[in-house]
Order: sequence, then C-alpha cells, then structure tokens
Amino acid sequence: MQDHQNTTGYEPAGGIIYVLTNDAMPGMVKIGRTSGEGVERRVAELSRATGVPLPFKVAVARTVHDAHKVEKALHIAFGPDRVNPSREFFSISEHRAVAIINAFPGDDLTPQTERAVEREVEAAEPGTMAAVKTFEKKRRPPLNFEEMGVPLGSTLIHVASGETVEVVEAKKVLLRGEMVSLTMAQRIVSGAPYAVQPGRHWLFNGTSIGDLYEATYPHVGGEE
Repeated sequence: MQDHQNTTGYEPAGGIIYVLTNDAMPGMVKIGRTSGEGVERRVAELSRATGVPLPFKVAVARTVHDAHKVEKALHIAFGPDRVNPSREFFSISEHRAVAIINAFPGDDLTPQTERAVEREVEAAEPGTMAAVKTFEKKRRPPLNFEEMGVPLGSTLIHVASGETVEVVEAKKVLLRGEMVSLTMAQRIVSGAPYAVQPGRHWLFNGTSIGDLYEATYPHVGGEE
C-alpha cells in the first residue's frame, strides 16, 4: 500500500493506528497501522478480498507519535486473543482496543476516516454501501436501553471525549439539555456532518453499548 503524507502535525513516521471491524466477523477486530493518511485505501483493499461478504468499518483511527511501537504493544497486550499469528485479527471487544488507543496523545481521525472509507469502497465496487445498508436494516432491531439492561437515569460516557449523556427514555438520551437519539448524540459530540453507528463510542459501566446490544440481540449485528 502506498501511504500519503501526514498533515496532522505529527511527523510522517509517527503514523496512524486503526482498528477495523466487520459485521460478518462479530467479536473480532483488526489492529493495524499506516505511516500516512491512507487508512481508507487499506480498508478498501481488505474489503475487496475474496471471501469477505461485507466491507470493513473503522472503529478508530488516530495519529500517534510512534505507530510501530503502539501497534507492537497492542499486539503483545492482546496476544492471547490473536486468531492467527500471521494475521492482525484479534477475538476481542473493539472498545478494549479503542479505549487504549484513545489514551495516547494524538488526533482522532475516526469520523472523517469512516466517511472516506465509504467513498473508497463505493468507488471500488459501486453499489456496495447500498447493499450494506439494506443488510443492516434487515438484521438490526432499534437500540432499546431498557431491553439492554440500561436503566433510565443511567450515565453513558463517550470514549473519545469523556462527555456524558443521561438515558431518559428507552431510545433517547439527554445531551447538553436536549433529548436526542444516541446516534444524534454521537454526531453532535464528534462534530461529524453525518450519522455513524454510536455503540462503539459510548460506555455504560465500562462496557460498550455495542457489546450490550450484541449480548441482547445475539442473532444480529450492529446497533442503531
């Protein structure tokens, strides 16, 4: 893969650490790095691989001072959960890796990278994102806090920023005095101009909402 010049203020050798997920591989993540702003190209390459029915998604993409060292440390830390010694896939909850990566100083590139990945995947294989959305709508019931065991009045913590919301209805939270869906809360907090799945970005008692969702609805993947 040909990496691009890094314009985030860090040295190009610093690089970007990323975590990828795939709805066709629940409970598994890929942890990798790139020395430039080419995460979307790497994701598109992986998504085009034979035998991968759905494209990969970006759980986190972050600039770090030394991507090689951070990646190596993560691979050691999650070594017991590595699926194959010659592959960068780990059988872990994505929020475990995301929480550690977000603890390193750097710039969070996740929102813009998610969007860039969608564009890259769609350009490589037109119609892919429409197929993904159709698949997701068929498989995913709406997120319901009460069904997931999250009581009304509970506090959810945003992984990247530490901002909190209060659960006020089965499908609504209170953010900055406004009652919104968790999807909208994620959009507001991240500053993204588009909606992204929020589950991986919010924690309840140390567990991601995405993990709670999958535990509640074990035969489906993702969250609204």
